[in-house]
Amino acid sequence: MKFLIVMLVLISHGEGWTPSKKTGLCTRTSFCGRGIGDDIVTKIDEDNWMQLLEAEWLFLLCPETQTDCQDLNLNLYRLVTGSEPCLYVGVAFADLSMPSTLRRRFSAFDRETLYLYHVIDGHFRRLSSAQDHVSLQNLLSEEAWEEIRPVPFWKHPTSTRICLSVLAYRLATGYSGQCYRVVTYTIAFLIAGILTYSGYAIYILWCSITGRYNSNKKPGHPVRGEHE
Repeated sequence: MKFLIVMLVLISHGEGWTPSKKTGLCTRTSFCGRGIGDDIVTKIDEDNWMQLLEAEWLFLLCPETQTDCQDLNLNLYRLVTGSEPCLYVGVAFADLSMPSTLRRRFSAFDRETLYLYHVIDGHFRRLSSAQDHVSLQNLLSEEAWEEIRPVPFWKHPTSTRICLSVLAYRLATGYSGQCYRVVTYTIAFLIAGILTYSGYAIYILWCSITGRYNSNKKPGHPVRGEHE
């Protein structure tokens, strides 16, 4: 008898539950309900930004000291601590108030100070900064981000244009961070470029000199009636 009563209670509490509906957000540790004071948002810097190229992320770039940035960051915390069952999406934040290459890496040169991206498998999509945790939750659960075009290839953080911009910034400021390979690759790139363009310059100069010399040696014309 007790068993039947327990089963009836469980069935009554389980009415209307749809396990396929995802309403919250999971962190990379695969569980929900952590407090706001916990380290649940990945801090992005110049040494770990490449982890954004894998899996799915919500990525926020803004100066941490600004009020709008703090409000949007709080909405991300509310999204992470949402209800279960949840979505397995990482949340990342980068502070633009400190000098770094991140502003050039993610083309954050506009007058706007808030940059919010949805990233999945290396494809970056710019989202509106006028978001709260409810609209972000709906965007993820309904996969509405598919309607947004990814950033063009020349603005992708791994494109040649962006890499050259980052290298130019590092050379101009003398900042190399903790990655010594950047300095090595930069020097190798400069040496290879100097040797290549020096070879082109020598070849062009040689062609111009020899071409001018040959043009001055005009063939002589026979005088009319000389062999008559």
